[in-house]
Amino acid sequence: MKTILTSLFVLLLLISLPIATSFVWNTWLRGASSDTVQLEIASGTSARAIAGELGDQRIVNNTFWYKVYLRLSGRSSELHAGVFSLPRGASYKTITDILSSTQAREEFTLTIPEGYTMKQIGEELAAISGISQEKWRAATELPGPFSDHPLIVRAEEVADLPSLEGYFFPDTYRFFTSATAEDVAKTLLDTMQERVVIHPNLSLHDSITLASIVQREVLTSDQMEIVAGIFFNRLEIGMALQSDATVNYVTGKKTTRPSFDDLAVESAYNTYRNTGLPPGPVASPGLDALQAVANPTSHNYFFFLTTPAGEPKYAETLEGHIVNRNLFLE
Repeated sequence: MKTILTSLFVLLLLISLPIATSFVWNTWLRGASSDTVQLEIASGTSARAIAGELGDQRIVNNTFWYKVYLRLSGRSSELHAGVFSLPRGASYKTITDILSSTQAREEFTLTIPEGYTMKQIGEELAAISGISQEKWRAATELPGPFSDHPLIVRAEEVADLPSLEGYFFPDTYRFFTSATAEDVAKTLLDTMQERVVIHPNLSLHDSITLASIVQREVLTSDQMEIVAGIFFNRLEIGMALQSDATVNYVTGKKTTRPSFDDLAVESAYNTYRNTGLPPGPVASPGLDALQAVANPTSHNYFFFLTTPAGEPKYAETLEGHIVNRNLFLE
């Protein structure tokens, strides 16, 4: 009988020893890999659910044993909500130390509407983060930190401009509160690089420039395609674009009907006084405007206006345009 008990003890020892060794290794001794994962834990998430997410993301190698560790260590209540940078394969103790520490980083959300200028983006950023407008200007000037960004290198004409105006894609972004002006600028530039589409007969820079004008002139994708077609018709015959959006960019106004003094302002961006495209974008175009310029509607319109209600009216001739003005603007 004694021999049988001894044999059972040895058998149990042989079975439990590898398990215990593995548990100790994973709990305290295991080293992390260089691969990290950003994990967001919502407020009110249970320790069991957190363990499951850690397993799903391969941050811990065994969800069951991590739950055992939390129970034995009594640390389940220490886990809290936040956004964490977690190394894959680290020890259970290391992972738990991070999840229970103050390393969770708060975030802010930056929403950039279509048609915002660089100045407006900077004002919005300053209002919701600790990034000053001075730092924003320094991050977005040319030459500057992003002169060698692939998108900017590809858009050769932008090298002669003072800033990255128009090259930030409008969208909603989330950043850690520790983000710098350069971090924000790079993300917006990278997104434009991923999303931009261009007209086959225009350069990247000219496509973005024209899309920015279209963006500020009308509202819907259908309207943008028609207005893009109008601008292409004008460019083809050497007619001035006569865009109020470019005049407003110079004057800083938001009027739908610039004054005669506004229209006479001396600037390369005044497309009433100058033919062709202005030197660069006047705002950040969204995807609809970019696609409208890449695929404009083919028609015979050369003129358009926007009524006080925001509805565009088109005309093939100056006479027809004057009729529309008398009907809808006078």
